[in-house]
Amino acid sequence: LAKLYQELENYPLSDSYFREAEQYWDRGSDYEKYYFANSRGNYYYVTKEYDNALVWFQRANAIVANFPQPIYRGIVEGNIGEIYLLKEQPDSARYYLERSVAFFGESALQQPGIKFYMDGLFASLALQENDLSEAARRLNQPYDTLHTDLLMVDDFPHAAVNEHIAY
Repeated sequence: LAKLYQELENYPLSDSYFREAEQYWDRGSDYEKYYFANSRGNYYYVTKEYDNALVWFQRANAIVANFPQPIYRGIVEGNIGEIYLLKEQPDSARYYLERSVAFFGESALQQPGIKFYMDGLFASLALQENDLSEAARRLNQPYDTLHTDLLMVDDFPHAAVNEHIAY
């Protein structure tokens, strides 16, 4: 229910359900803990509580470090990188975004949704670093919007996607 109320932008009720669910943290599997921590990080992202979002994304990152599928690490490190972008800390953002790309691997980066998301983040980073040519290069690529899921299955925050669309 926490995610549902978050999507409905009823943040007080969403927070209440997140707090209730958090009481059962120890009972969850590692995947359930990852899902909860990433979802909680996204909650704090949309409420613009970036320090809290960072805590939860880092918690998710510690959990997925032991997962055999590196894509989870790519998702979380991308989220951490985006938070550092929003906190205007481009050096930390670059570190996590580059790690995210490495964890995703080339095959995942060929998926239109992931490519669109990562290009948006790197374009945002380029803008923070006043590298307009790199931002333009990232944003002027053709994208297959028919196969680009702009919501990214709720794993990623969406600031870079929104900035990309606005550009």
